[in-house]
Amino acid sequence: MGKGILERLSLVPFGGRLPTLADRFDSRANSIGALRLVLAFAVLVAHCWPLVLGRSMLGSAESMRQTDVGKLAVYGFFVLSGFLITGSALRFSLPRYLWHRALRVLPGLWVCLLATALVMAPAVAYYERGNLDGFWNHPDGPLQYLWANWTLAMDQWTISGILADVPYGRGLEGGGPVNGSLWSLRYEVLCYIMLAALVAASVLARAPGAVVLLLLGTTGSSSKTSAGATGSSSGHPSTVNSALTRLSGPSTNSSSSTWPSYFCSARSPSCTPTGCP
Repeated sequence: MGKGILERLSLVPFGGRLPTLADRFDSRANSIGALRLVLAFAVLVAHCWPLVLGRSMLGSAESMRQTDVGKLAVYGFFVLSGFLITGSALRFSLPRYLWHRALRVLPGLWVCLLATALVMAPAVAYYERGNLDGFWNHPDGPLQYLWANWTLAMDQWTISGILADVPYGRGLEGGGPVNGSLWSLRYEVLCYIMLAALVAASVLARAPGAVVLLLLGTTGSSSKTSAGATGSSSGHPSTVNSALTRLSGPSTNSSSSTWPSYFCSARSPSCTPTGCP
């Protein structure tokens, strides 16, 4: 009896209807920031297996290569971020939303690229070789790294051939990737743009159900593409990685574009430095 009264009372502020997520969510008093921190740390820990130990991603063997801790953490992080970013797109005008997204990504990226190219890379090169001979004027040198990547293009992953002897760099022409985790930025920005288009077309405000249909259609199309790519001898991954590789532009034969092999071999021990079966 008492429980039923409490349940009915809890619906009073919502006009007698069941409360929605928008009703319950508090933009300030929530734990989303803490959850995203935990998920980001999980990605960091999971990547230690292939990057440091030369093994498959944490959780890959336990799930019989169906998934891994890093992949699940990335999915969770993107879902939570998408929830927050959608709220931002609905609250602000389109120019202000895009300005906020640019401020969120670009300054941090530029600081990261500068620190990587001008501090970390020379320090690693000096540690590995005992000098910096040929470092600054290398075809894939630090200045070229900055120029190739400052607009989110991420067309160069190595710097002056460093990290060639670490587990993840062995066998890769031109050295190992210095910050492979930046692969996700271009797709994050692509989602920002898609969300902006949905807001501009008033789809989110007037027909949010259409977004679900669009997502289902996109997922189905991707599944068919992945299935059709199975058994391909192109040397690229035969799953979603194949589509990402085609979108990235440069071939994996280039010393500066090692990200497709980096991306797939972290998840499959059968991958080689030049591609996946």
